[in-house]
Amino acid sequence: MKNEKLPGKIKDALLAQKVSEQDILFVAKTDMNTAGAYADGYVVLTREKVYTFLAPEDPQGVHYFKGYPGASSFKEKEYRETAILRTRIKEVKLERMISAGALTALVDDARRMVAAGSNFCLAGLYELSRRLEESGEGQKKEEKGKEEIGAEEKGIVGKTAEKKSKAEKGEEEKAAEKKAAEEKAAKGSSLEEKAAEGKALEENEDDRCPICGTLYEDPDRKICLKCMDRAGIFWRTARYFKPYSFSVALLFLCIFATSLLNLAWPYLSGTILYDFVLSGKLEIFKGTPAAHRSAYAALSLLILVMLLTKLVLLLFQILHGAITASVVVGVVRDLKKDVFAQMGRLSIQFFKSRQTGGLMTRVLGDADHVTGFFIDVLPYAFVHGFTIVTTLLVMLSIRWEMALCAIVLLPIT
Repeated sequence: MKNEKLPGKIKDALLAQKVSEQDILFVAKTDMNTAGAYADGYVVLTREKVYTFLAPEDPQGVHYFKGYPGASSFKEKEYRETAILRTRIKEVKLERMISAGALTALVDDARRMVAAGSNFCLAGLYELSRRLEESGEGQKKEEKGKEEIGAEEKGIVGKTAEKKSKAEKGEEEKAAEKKAAEEKAAKGSSLEEKAAEGKALEENEDDRCPICGTLYEDPDRKICLKCMDRAGIFWRTARYFKPYSFSVALLFLCIFATSLLNLAWPYLSGTILYDFVLSGKLEIFKGTPAAHRSAYAALSLLILVMLLTKLVLLLFQILHGAITASVVVGVVRDLKKDVFAQMGRLSIQFFKSRQTGGLMTRVLGDADHVTGFFIDVLPYAFVHGFTIVTTLLVMLSIRWEMALCAIVLLPIT
């Protein structure tokens, strides 16, 4: 990876510390300070030290990200210098966050943030952490080599190695025998151990409801379907439809009108057509132009009424679809706005421990399920109940014996 170019003031500061360009091993650019505010900076790695240069935070300034045309404009700044000996640095880590990262290390056995930057600077920080880790491992090997050379010069390395090899062989034999015995015992009790582990997992209190003891369906969501307040959730969700009360009333009116017209259609095409028109019983057409004419006039009038019934039914269905579309859009918008506002009050730790895509899928899916229940499930539950009751009443009024037989045989079919 290529080194970042250093501003002139940083070069002068390094020359004052007797650090030339040949002494520089790597340069990483940063755009945030350790407090998380935007501030330009550089981290310079040499053989002996790690130098950090941070410009002061400018609240009135504009921060340009990489790739934006304004980012090419360069202004000379004043930088605050910090130097850390590489021998004091241990256990270097690059901690990733949502849109930034922080390079931390143990400095004198205390965890300390060395540098921080947005996602545009993570590549440089990663390379810096890798080089620091490699140098730390090299120092350990170098120190170990020096110790062995010193021991060899004193003439005790050979004897120590011989004793050590004998001791290691004895320990390895004992460990092999112990491992064989453990494997033999494990084969006989593997099933029991698995059963015990499964039982222990089931008995884990964190995966159970503290009220009823039921296992959670999703361990990540501590929600018990048995103990949740279903009525409270229903009424809290139903309040989103309050601004659309008139539209919801029209929606129910369209659904009930459609149900009545669907019930009237079999009556027109069945009872009226066969029992009155085709049989010549025109008493039902009293008060109409077809009362004193032939059966053809009555049939024409019946066809006209059936056409009008279908036309009105189609109009109610169109009105129902238009109202549903407007109500669903408004309710989903309000629901997602409130969910987003609540998510904005959560801590950063909540988002660090969860995937962004999973959160978005859950918000979008839950909003669609809620609106689908109130638009497609709840109204039709009333309508289908009304249709069933009305149909039974009509059947009983026509012939109650046949109706009872149909009701008794209904579960079989």
